[in-house]
Amino acid sequence: MVRDLLQLNTLCKRLFIGLVAFFIVVCGTYGFLLKQTVASVVERKSLEAEKSELASRVSSLEADYIRAADKLTLSHAQELGFVTTKNVRFVSRASETFSVAYQNND
Repeated sequence: MVRDLLQLNTLCKRLFIGLVAFFIVVCGTYGFLLKQTVASVVERKSLEAEKSELASRVSSLEADYIRAADKLTLSHAQELGFVTTKNVRFVSRASETFSVAYQNND
């Protein structure tokens, strides 16, 4: 009878130690996952801020491009030294033959 009680006591101790170890593992896992979630939220917020800054920069560059494109005229190009071409060629490629056809509009 004493032997049975000692075995039962040993079983209870092992179960208790196993449950405590399981509880520690679960708490550690919960803490790790909570830390990862918070880090992901912080990273997402910083990426959203960076995205809005980049979008602002792109819109500024687009506005600069439009202003520069509005300044380009034929007379301004001729002032810069560009000349009108005399021999215009158009190139096309047929998908069936992959050949190049030249056309002159003289």
